[in-house]
Amino acid sequence: MNDDYSDELAFDPPADFTRHWAIDYEESASFAADYEFESRPERIYPLHVPPEGRAPVGVQANLIEPIANCRRTVPLRAAYIGPNFRIGGVRQHAIALARFLDPKVIHLDRFLVTDSSDDWHAEDCGLPAPISLCDSDSLRQVSAECDIVLSWGHGLDPLLQLDGPLRVFVAHGETGWTRNLLESMAPAIDHVIAVSTRVRDRICHGFAATTILNGVDTARLSQSDSSQAIRRRLAFHGDDFVIGCVGRLTREKHFDRVIEAVAQLPSCFKLLLVGSGRRRTELLEMANALIPARFAMVSADDYLGDYYAAMDALAMVSAHEGFSLVVAEAMMCGRPVIATPVGCVPELIEDRVSGVIVDSTAESIASAASRLRDHPRWARGIAEEGREIAQTRLHASRMARDYERLLCQLVANQSLSKNGMAS
Repeated sequence: MNDDYSDELAFDPPADFTRHWAIDYEESASFAADYEFESRPERIYPLHVPPEGRAPVGVQANLIEPIANCRRTVPLRAAYIGPNFRIGGVRQHAIALARFLDPKVIHLDRFLVTDSSDDWHAEDCGLPAPISLCDSDSLRQVSAECDIVLSWGHGLDPLLQLDGPLRVFVAHGETGWTRNLLESMAPAIDHVIAVSTRVRDRICHGFAATTILNGVDTARLSQSDSSQAIRRRLAFHGDDFVIGCVGRLTREKHFDRVIEAVAQLPSCFKLLLVGSGRRRTELLEMANALIPARFAMVSADDYLGDYYAAMDALAMVSAHEGFSLVVAEAMMCGRPVIATPVGCVPELIEDRVSGVIVDSTAESIASAASRLRDHPRWARGIAEEGREIAQTRLHASRMARDYERLLCQLVANQSLSKNGMAS
């Protein structure tokens, strides 16, 4: 095992496990079709105590010694459950885990979806393992055959036996919707993996939780041609400053504000919108009205290297993110990032050193882009600093090793707890 990243793995149970209160201030009204959220007033969340007969796995990290080498005679078997595996960051997370987990340690060989209306075939999602519909029969089979069950966006079902597999919830979001889900399924969750420290701090109060940053599969970032050739194909010129946005075209991404920002800037500033979603027509009409002949819009959610190569800077100005894979990808590609302080941004980007942190107003975005263009040496320094951070901390292989180490620890901890109760 590689222990270079041990400082990024830390159990963080509350100091007082029996009484703990925390405030979360962004609770969703509903889980909309495109995962858009409305804010509600803050509320207080109490600690959740595990059900009787099930020890709080990982709450006390000193129950076992860290495992330096997770290689096993027989690998642990794992399943991953979710509403679907089509949402960008979640999909890439699942693909990267399946690809980079060492099969001699953890074999992630099945995916279950809970949304029966979703077209969830594996070949469409790009997952390297079969996908099946999650029902009571498949859950019983998973409970009997698997050592670990991961879940996102869907509570771990009580049908999973109390003495069955380790049940781990992967928290991909930082809003109240994720918190509400955790609360509703607390008795069926042994441990939470947060995809950023911000998610852990905002969502995981009262749960045994570990932060493991998502990772980038660099195969997605390959280029088919030179940056200059790609820019020409997109009708951008050599002296243009291209601001790029990548992601689902939904309201919380605030792509409309990037359009407004470009409209405030001189004509040499252009916009590249990469993605798809239900706001596509609205954003296209807005761009045609405010920045005609100054933008390109393409539909893509994979193999994005060509598009990052065409950018001079990435703008990620979302209202909320769990991690924001596009920030990590842009940094890996050596592009300076303009970002709001959500998801992974607070722990990866130091303002004006490894990126530029803004609020989500058009004026703030425009000011950051203007400064990057006016100071190219500074922009290159930011890009290089970001690339170094990405190369050190954000590879998918690093993420997989962290999952292996943590899950091996938790399974060993669970085994000790079971043996202790049995004796």
